[in-house]
Amino acid sequence: MRAHTRPEPRCPIESVKETASGETVRGVRRRGNKWQARYKVGDQTHAQTFDTETAAEVWLKSNALDRVRGDWVDPSLGSATTFETMAAMWTASRVHLAESSRARDRAYLNGEILPRFGDLSLSAITRPIVRGWAASQLDAGSAPATVRKRCQIVAAVFDMAIEDRLVVNNPARGVKLPSTTMSGRFLDSGERGRLIAAVDDNHRLLVEAAIATGARWGELAGLLGPKVDPLRRQIVIDASLADVNGKRYLKDTKNAASRRTISIPEWLAVELAVGAGQSGPVFTAPGGGWLVRSNFRRRVWMPATAKAGVEGVRFHDLRHTAVAMLIENGEHPKAIQTRLGHAKIQTTFDVYGHLMPNIDREVADRLTRIETPDNGELQVLKVDKGGQESHG
Repeated sequence: MRAHTRPEPRCPIESVKETASGETVRGVRRRGNKWQARYKVGDQTHAQTFDTETAAEVWLKSNALDRVRGDWVDPSLGSATTFETMAAMWTASRVHLAESSRARDRAYLNGEILPRFGDLSLSAITRPIVRGWAASQLDAGSAPATVRKRCQIVAAVFDMAIEDRLVVNNPARGVKLPSTTMSGRFLDSGERGRLIAAVDDNHRLLVEAAIATGARWGELAGLLGPKVDPLRRQIVIDASLADVNGKRYLKDTKNAASRRTISIPEWLAVELAVGAGQSGPVFTAPGGGWLVRSNFRRRVWMPATAKAGVEGVRFHDLRHTAVAMLIENGEHPKAIQTRLGHAKIQTTFDVYGHLMPNIDREVADRLTRIETPDNGELQVLKVDKGGQESHG
């Protein structure tokens, strides 16, 4: 019986040369135990090595189709452009954002992004590299929300590179980002009382107002006297205090929904009546003028939370506390959304839905029941909050 020998794999070798019209000539050749695909566009030859001949052929055909469709991107452009260069172009393009937002993004770039990717070419940054970088940040103790934001900025830079036809793919898209489930602290009545008592007289009303209104730090720090109406018991939130590199100024609120009028309790209206008669900020620094958040945190907030036994609580947690109180009082989610200045009710549910465990049961308790009496006519049986039934 004749022994069969395995045939050598087909190994077409084509030289890479230009046609008379200067169009692409492509070919696949074997290099050791690998397969190299090459094609030429103009004076530039592009090559890539694959494990199989099939993969090399697919790559060549894909590039040829992209050329026909006009979607082809010159790989050399991504190799010649560093991430830092692209990031600078992206930063310069964001003129539509507030200065505080641009400063925040620059801080993210300079802090962790550019030190890792700045010197790399766009083509050298792959999805596994981005994925490993995100994981290492979490391992180093960075907050999930911070890691998510950094990855979003990397993705945004690559989105612009794709628009500019420097690269084809975005290595930051498709990377599974960490969950940012809200982890804010909610103060109970005892903790609230201790905290208010621990804050000095100059800043106590600010803390009380934050709990009573659920307003953000910048909204309260930027609240001006004319925006307080003690008679109607209302404050108008239409601006927020920004602090960028030591420069403080009023900026637009976070979104259109954040521009709102908040009703306040009578006791707070009385307390705010003094500040309502002035043109400047209602809540001021000890020497007058705008509050400085870093000074407030160091000199007022941290000592007060330590004294009250609630270390680690943030000023923003007073906003969460306000919502918890509203939910405990049975306020409607839509009213809570409006009071907080959320653009969508879904945001309110996503952030605070876990504080509403009984909402489904309460809805079921108030549902109407349809009965069919002996005469065959449908009648609606309503159940009120007290559990009493009535016919309607």
